[in-house]
Amino acid sequence: MRLQAPWVNALSDGLNPDDIQATRKLLTLLRERLERADRVYTGGDATF
Repeated sequence: MRLQAPWVNALSDGLNPDDIQATRKLLTLLRERLERADRVYTGGDATF
């Protein structure tokens, strides 16, 4: 974990925490819609 900290910190430099949260919410919503659509079109849960 210690070796990843500098890389992760550099990766997130300049990103607004509110923007990160909004992106997470959007991706969660899109995933839920895709999963719901998959159940409608396949008649059940798909295994990936």
